[in-house]
Amino acid sequence: MAFSHVAELPRSDSLFMFTVTISRAMDQIPISTLKTLSTVLTWAAFWLAIGAAVTGWLSAQVRSETSRRADLRVATAEQAAAEASSAAATANSRTEAIRTDNLATQERLIAAERALEAERAGRIKLEMKLAPRRVSSQDAELLKARLDGLVHAGQTPVSIAVFPTSETGEAQLFASSLAVAFEECGFKINRNTVHYGKPYALLGVGVLSSTDPDCLARGQAIASALNEIGIASQILPPREASDGDGDGTYTYNQAVSLMVGDRPA
Repeated sequence: MAFSHVAELPRSDSLFMFTVTISRAMDQIPISTLKTLSTVLTWAAFWLAIGAAVTGWLSAQVRSETSRRADLRVATAEQAAAEASSAAATANSRTEAIRTDNLATQERLIAAERALEAERAGRIKLEMKLAPRRVSSQDAELLKARLDGLVHAGQTPVSIAVFPTSETGEAQLFASSLAVAFEECGFKINRNTVHYGKPYALLGVGVLSSTDPDCLARGQAIASALNEIGIASQILPPREASDGDGDGTYTYNQAVSLMVGDRPA
């Protein structure tokens, strides 16, 4: 019954009994032991405080180092970006400089090519000007086609006297070239000097005919054909048509003279 009475004690009584029990137990512990335990607890609290302080310091250091490294990475990245930007700007500048140099080089090359072409054209023109005159095979064919109907006067081939009026070798060689070309056309070629007592000093080729209409037309056609193939030619004042040899045939009036002078300037 007593046990039951204790079990029904109020909660405050139970706490009191627990305190009493602890107190009695503490009374059983020697004082030296309690002092030792107090000292241990004091040092434990001290080292816990030291540990907490160290932990806090280490945590702060870690956060500081982490922040420093993050800042360093950011700074490194920014520096790398700046260097890349500078390198890109330098590369762009160099590219532009190279492009400008290339354009300048191209312009110089174009100017040099134009100058070379002009020099070449001038040299060719000068060479053509200084080269001996001649009648090419193509020129001879053109002369033959143009003068085919004028070769004969009746049944007799028209006589053409071809001779130089200059003593230069170029004029003499060109007179020979003309003689061969007109002979291939079918004309009768006379290489004697035939100017009917009136010597001529001229440039290019002079065509001398009589006042006979047929002979005059023939002379004009010959001069025109020569000019067409690039041989400077002129019609000289015609001689009077007459029975020059006194035989009454007047064939003398059909003859034409080609006088070859020096090359025109």
